[in-house]
Amino acid sequence: MKKHLAFIMAAALTFSAVPAFSASAADEVEKKDFVLFGDSIAAGVSRDGKGVEHNYGEILADYYNGTVSNFAVSGDDSDQMLDHIKNLTDEQKKAVQDAEYVVISIGGNDIVYYVCKDLLEYCAEKNLLNDGYTINNLPKKPSLGELQKMLKIEGSGGLREYAKDMNNALDLVTTLTASSKQLRYDRPDKGFEGYIKNHIMKNISEAVSQIKAINPNAEVIVQNIYQPLQIDKNFISKQFPGTIGTAIGTLRQLLEDVLSSSNSFKSELNALAASDGFKVADVYTDFTSQEEGVMKSADAPGHASYFVDIATDDIKNNADIHPNQKGHLAIAAAIINTIGEKHNDGGLFSDIYENLSDKASYPAVALANYESAAGTWTKGDVNFDGVIDARDASAVLTGYAISSSANGDPNGGMTYRQRLASEVNSDGVRDARDATAILSYYAKASAGKAGSFEEFLKK
Repeated sequence: MKKHLAFIMAAALTFSAVPAFSASAADEVEKKDFVLFGDSIAAGVSRDGKGVEHNYGEILADYYNGTVSNFAVSGDDSDQMLDHIKNLTDEQKKAVQDAEYVVISIGGNDIVYYVCKDLLEYCAEKNLLNDGYTINNLPKKPSLGELQKMLKIEGSGGLREYAKDMNNALDLVTTLTASSKQLRYDRPDKGFEGYIKNHIMKNISEAVSQIKAINPNAEVIVQNIYQPLQIDKNFISKQFPGTIGTAIGTLRQLLEDVLSSSNSFKSELNALAASDGFKVADVYTDFTSQEEGVMKSADAPGHASYFVDIATDDIKNNADIHPNQKGHLAIAAAIINTIGEKHNDGGLFSDIYENLSDKASYPAVALANYESAAGTWTKGDVNFDGVIDARDASAVLTGYAISSSANGDPNGGMTYRQRLASEVNSDGVRDARDATAILSYYAKASAGKAGSFEEFLKK
């Protein structure tokens, strides 16, 4: 076996000097460097504090053979992000100057702070806050964590008991609806301030302008916002029985209106992009990803809970509105499709998907967008350059040598797709026999005596 392996290795090294029939797809992937600005979504934060293993910025950099500089700050709203961009360090400015793409994720915290402030003020007036909190010591920009800390939910005098009365529940819904209108409608004559258009979009516009002043050639991409409360109504009623569950269901619909209907974050961002010359990555649609022909409703709320770990058995304490690893993969797919320069991927992007334990449940629309970006793989084309030749055989042998060594990586240092492409003779093992098959095919193909690799393997 050692002689056989040595012979194949020598042949692979000899053949690898022969030019391939077409240019390498990997060589054709133009290096692109990225800079990220924004909030906890861009930062890759998760509720447990550990963060996702692979942030979408890292996935993008790997896909485009480039680098990523992530300047996102968890908790930032558009005011804070704009302030950071106006006060970049020299090192951060250099990263922006060198970047082909600057990606922005912002606006979610603006909306959260706005709604939480209205809700806390309402609850303060109704004496529904925990001891020590009054309307006089509420934070200016309360987070969801602060809302949970200050709001008295359980027990006597708590929100749950308060909302058992239908009139109280309706009053609470009226307050939430008023917040939604203030966010969406620019109607001073009606008392609506249009916070999304007149505040958030104004900050995004200024941020884009500041970035363009540093690097006029950078392509700026701004993500729209997904709606994390796309949870089955039966799950909500189980977790929050009674009228408070109804109020949460109403909040879900109000969030849909704020984020995706007319006069919403999505529509305002699209309008701003058209006037300011940046692109929008439609994360909302990928996360919603409703199947064709299915209308979104309380019975079919969308699939964000696949990309966000919010529908947990302990939703009151362990739910997370941040993207999980599947969510970061979906965001990366949305950005890749927005950029439009795609290739057959054999790297981190496809590796994350192929290793998902529940990829069979990947929502249909989002899956189509992923597949559009990931492309295909072919047996024998281990390095994803579009041809099957000695370089692929050499890659198989290298992986085999690594996996065979005493302390080597059992995967041979290969990604999931590379391992699939390496196992060409269907014997369940990636070894010199696969390399032999690839070299034999390459020799015949070089002489013009071979058809497709699939036909060759059948013989």
